[in-house]
Amino acid sequence: MFQFSLRQLSLFAETAKCGGIAQAARNLNVSPAAVASAIDKLEDTTGLVLFDRFPARGLRLTPTGAELS
Repeated sequence: MFQFSLRQLSLFAETAKCGGIAQAARNLNVSPAAVASAIDKLEDTTGLVLFDRFPARGLRLTPTGAELS
């Protein structure tokens, strides 16, 4: 059974909507590190890769991430 929080899901959803961690963090008034950590923990818990990460260029939803969002 997966154990994750609604907060992790809301941070994931906002990041998916914004297309990046920095903008999601600004919208939710939290640090980018908190958003990144929540997404990492959500991915670890579920065993799914939700975003493709491109250093210095941002994120893109994977097909699995798009289904979840």
